[in-house]
Amino acid sequence: MFCICSEAYDHLPRNLKATLSGKLVLNVYDYQSNNRYAKTEERTLGVPSAVHPIVRTHPETRRKFLFVNRLMTDYIIDMERDFSNQLLEDLFDHIESKNYLYEHKWKSNDFAIWDNRCTLHARTGFDLKECRLLRRYAVEREKPF
Repeated sequence: MFCICSEAYDHLPRNLKATLSGKLVLNVYDYQSNNRYAKTEERTLGVPSAVHPIVRTHPETRRKFLFVNRLMTDYIIDMERDFSNQLLEDLFDHIESKNYLYEHKWKSNDFAIWDNRCTLHARTGFDLKECRLLRRYAVEREKPF
């Protein structure tokens, strides 16, 4: 399943785009938890984290896109925590709506490629008896800003 984050950004209300402009979030890479509310300061001590803009610009297309996700984005920096939580929940629901999702129906010998800078991806359920071959390749390029 893939989310086209530039489309999700394009369809935000103008006033929300203004609110998000220049805002930063903390992403916590705690793969043991898929619940951001469980990512307490004590629990994530020593867990890798990074500060990123909520809205980034693709270096080649110059399109703006949302750079948040339910699994890793913890909170908006310099924003009251309850407001941050609600705003992030609204953004997660927005980008996960069917309007911006593509769910691939896999067939034998399919090949998928996507721009990881501006696309969220997640696997869906599959039969554990089926063979899956996954390979990841990264192309070094400009980073989004």
